[in-house]
Parts: sequence; structure tokens; C-alpha cells
Amino acid sequence: MNRGNNAFVNFLAAAALGFCLLATPGFAQEKKTEAGQAGSASGEGDLVRKRQEWFHRQRAYPLAHIPAGARQRALEHKETMRREQRRQASSAAATETTAAATNAGGTAHPAAAAVKGTPGANAPSLTKWTAIGPMPTNSTSAQMGAVSGRVSALAVDPNANTIFLGAAQGGVWKSINGGTSWSTTFDDAKSLAIGALAIDPKNSNNIYVGTGEENFAQDAYYGAGIYKSTDGGATWNQTAGTINNPVAGESIASFNGPFNQIVGGVHVGAIVVHPTTSTRVYAAVQVFQNVDGGAASGIFCSEDSGDTWWQVLGGAVGTDIAIDPGNSSIAYAALGSPGGDSILPSPNPTGDPTGQNGVYKTTSANLSCSQQVNQWIPVSKAPMPIGINSGRIRLDIAPLDPARPTAKIVYAAVADGTGTTGSANSAGVFQSIDGGATWTRRSPLPSGANFCGPQCFFDMVIKVHPNDAKTVFLGGSGSGVTLQRSTDEGANWTSLTSAVSGNQIHVDMHAIAFGFTGANV
Repeated sequence: MNRGNNAFVNFLAAAALGFCLLATPGFAQEKKTEAGQAGSASGEGDLVRKRQEWFHRQRAYPLAHIPAGARQRALEHKETMRREQRRQASSAAATETTAAATNAGGTAHPAAAAVKGTPGANAPSLTKWTAIGPMPTNSTSAQMGAVSGRVSALAVDPNANTIFLGAAQGGVWKSINGGTSWSTTFDDAKSLAIGALAIDPKNSNNIYVGTGEENFAQDAYYGAGIYKSTDGGATWNQTAGTINNPVAGESIASFNGPFNQIVGGVHVGAIVVHPTTSTRVYAAVQVFQNVDGGAASGIFCSEDSGDTWWQVLGGAVGTDIAIDPGNSSIAYAALGSPGGDSILPSPNPTGDPTGQNGVYKTTSANLSCSQQVNQWIPVSKAPMPIGINSGRIRLDIAPLDPARPTAKIVYAAVADGTGTTGSANSAGVFQSIDGGATWTRRSPLPSGANFCGPQCFFDMVIKVHPNDAKTVFLGGSGSGVTLQRSTDEGANWTSLTSAVSGNQIHVDMHAIAFGFTGANV
């Protein structure tokens, strides 16, 4: 497929342009705080603690702890109730048909329902309910108008009119008309908290969904592993999610549980399908075992479309993955625990005090997943902050630049993980033109240098134009600058939209995707 520079490109940003009605509600304009990062003010710390206690008590009552597997059992019981409701409805319909036939013959019997074994007057009615949602919420701001939950993930089919959208706690939605209308088939999934979406580049009927929103906010729910569709989103199945090489005493056996009151479930921040081997899938994962992830979190690789996984990189939260568009053997990944992964929580700390946050690279992405274990090496070097100096990291790889055919261009947006702020502010935007050997700061425009502050742990995204190595898009929330674009590799930046301009979009940016139309597609 030739996606040349002559192709018209549709740019999609979560909470931007066509997605303004799917933006985060007004509450997101609060200063969101990552779990465990209470800030310096004792009042804010007390508030965070009380929120956590409320969340825990809801799920533990009447016990003092959340029983292992409670969520899974509740979901299974819900499905049992649904099956029983469908059975009763089907039986009731059969009884009505029999009664009508009997009446036609003049020998009606008042106990016909009981004879047929239907539940009689206590049967649930499927005709007395009227759908009232989902519906947008009207914002108190006249500028914002109707709003909905935040959009946490986007993926565009090679047919640019087909878009998949993941919501923070609203499941997966599909549009086949470029975003004009949307529908969902994901309502029966065991988690509606969405962290990542990916479409198989060789077969767009294969779509992956990473549940568990990895945005590190108090209202970012954990998930139930990874789902897959093989029919373009018509149906979905939860993959087995078995971990082949768990770390004894620190890791988990499966993305799907059973979990306990300490490990609520995984958060998936990114999914990538290998461009030449469709069954090879990568996932960037946070296991909520402690504030900063620990040994159980990291980058995972599946060789069988998500049923079993190998942890190929660990020690901190996995936040992003990208495969070189010009060489499928080269891949990059980011470990970016928001608070800096040197902070050891208590009790029973599992984090690595040496600091694992940074950008990693492998040249073995064409090998099987088991062969990639211990084949990822850190490539982030000064002046790019690494280790305890960096927090959350997002990255992307530029396509081949015809003017510099030997250049290997990688971009990284990095949050500052030092102090007590926990990735609240930006540490900078960095570029490497030699595959990660050296890095140069490419800061956004002065008024938006802290483009994602004061909540870089929550809303920070960077994407390179798929056809133009010089064009980079940057999304955040801070300083009145929401979405920026550079056409000269980050030397200069232009604000495309602003939270204070007439071209209003919501201030929190979580995802950017590209769609292609035109003669050269």
C-alpha cells in the first residue's frame, strides 16, 4: 500500500477536532494526582487517602479485604443471570404462542403458563424498559457544550473511514463513516476500561484491545487483560493472557487474574502488532502491585496472538512501544514509572532502586518472543534524563527521511519524575537521529514548554507523521496549549488549538492517530 506524501491525511486526536464531544468532562481539569503521589500538602494527601479507602471499602464489604477472584466471580454471576433471563423470556414467548393457539380453538386454560414451566407473574419483563443512554453530559461551560468520558485510545483502519475508539471506562466503539456515528459490540467484556488499541497491519480484521487505563489517575481503572477480534470488531474474545516467565514472588501468572486486594488488575498502556509476523504482539503493562510497578510491570511479547506472553523487559512500568517502520527487526520501548522507579513503597517493596526508567532498544524484534528476553538494552543517554530523573515516557519513530537515508530518528516526550510531584511537569521533548545513541532536546514553543503540566503523568502523547519525518505532533494539557505541531523536527512549534482560543477543544490529550484517503492510499 503506497501511502505517499501526496495522500491526504486525516489527523485524529483524542478529545480533538472530530472527537470534541468525546472529551474529558470538567472534572479532569482538576489537578489529577497519581495513586500514591499525594503531593506536599497534607490536606491533599488526606483527600487522596480517603478516596482510596472509599474505593477499597466498596469492594471489600462486609470483609476487611477484597477476596481473591471476587470481580471474576461477580462477572460470571452476571452472565449466569443474563442467560437465565434469556431462557425465561424465550419460555414465556413460547407459552404465549401456545396460549394464543389454545384460545383460537376455544379451550383456553388459565394455568397454561404453569403447565409450560414459565415463571409466571414473577418473570422479568424485557418490554418495560426504555434505553436512555449512553448520552453526553451537558457541561456547565458554554464553550464546552455536550461532553462525554475521556478518549484514551484510537486506531484507524487502512480504510480511513473505519475508526476504533477506546474510552476510559466506556469500552470500545467503532465508526465506519469517519466518526459521524458510532456503535459498540464490547459491552459484554469483563472490563470497559480501555488503555490501548492496535490493528494488525497485515489483516485489519484482527484488532487488539488492552483493558485497564494506564493514565495513572485516581479514576483510571484496572482491566481484565487483552481482548481480540478476528472479524473487524463484530465479536470479541478475552485472550488467555498466561505469563510464561513470571518472576517468583513478584510477578503474576496471567493478565486475567485471579487477583487480590493488592494486585487489582493490569493496565495496558500500548499494544503493537509486528508488521511482518501477525501473531507476534507487544504490550506495555503496569501491574498495580505498588505505586511504581516493580518487577511485574514492563514490556511483554506474545507469539500466539495474546494467549501466552513473555516478559522481555521489566523493572518499571511499560508506557510505550514502537517498531522501526523501515526495519522490522528494530523496536523501541519506554519504561516510565511516573514517580521515578527508585521510590520504594512499603511494605514489601519490589521496585528497583537503581532506576530502570528510560528508552530501550532491541535489534531482535524479528526473533521469537522467548529469544527477545534480555535482548533489550537502554539507549537513553545525556542530555536526556534517565533513571531516577525521568518519569512517564511516551515515544515514536519517524519514517525514512529521503534527505538522510541513514538517519534513524526517534522522538521521546519525558516527564520529570523527581521530587514529590510524580511526573507532574515536563522534562522535555527529545530527538535522536542515530537510533538512540545520542539525544537532543527539542523543546516546544516557550509558552507551551511545560505542554503537559501539571499532569504529565496523565495526558502526554507524541506522534510523528507516517509520511514525513519532519512533522511531529505533541498533545498535553498545560499552559493553555493543548495540541502542537512542528514541521522542522521540533526546532519550532505551532499551537494548533488552545484551551483559551475560539477553536476550543478539551485540554487533556491522550491519543493521536492518522487516517489516509486519496489516490495514493
